[in-house]
Amino acid sequence: MGANTDIEIGAGALDLLIEQGADWQPTFTFQNDDGTAINLLGSVVRLQVRSDFGVATTLLDASSSNGLITLDTENGVAAMNVSAAQTAALSPDLTQLFQKVYGRQAVRLGVYDVHVVSPSGVVTSYLAGSVFIAPAVTKDS
Repeated sequence: MGANTDIEIGAGALDLLIEQGADWQPTFTFQNDDGTAINLLGSVVRLQVRSDFGVATTLLDASSSNGLITLDTENGVAAMNVSAAQTAALSPDLTQLFQKVYGRQAVRLGVYDVHVVSPSGVVTSYLAGSVFIAPAVTKDS
């Protein structure tokens, strides 16, 4: 999934693709089982990437609290706002086997999940999977 990709969310798994050195701005749409938008008013949406399960260090920590996720609360939409500088700083292990992910050669960066914390403090996990990164060829000089 490259920049500006809409992702319809129900409970499930989905692998994500980040293009290193480019803005990463996918949108996540949260819906009830009947297809209506989940109202996110007062909620916090967060997405964390770690190199593997159980690892304490985050590679990317995005949330509606830290400004890396912007919410359209009435329509159940969370928009990521990760800058090109932030994706350029992600360092994949280039000794891994490259694989084709959404049409790009990429390596696995780690794992992620998306949580919504309701105003009452209930944490719901909506989506999880692996994160792949397509290493940049063009670099800032």
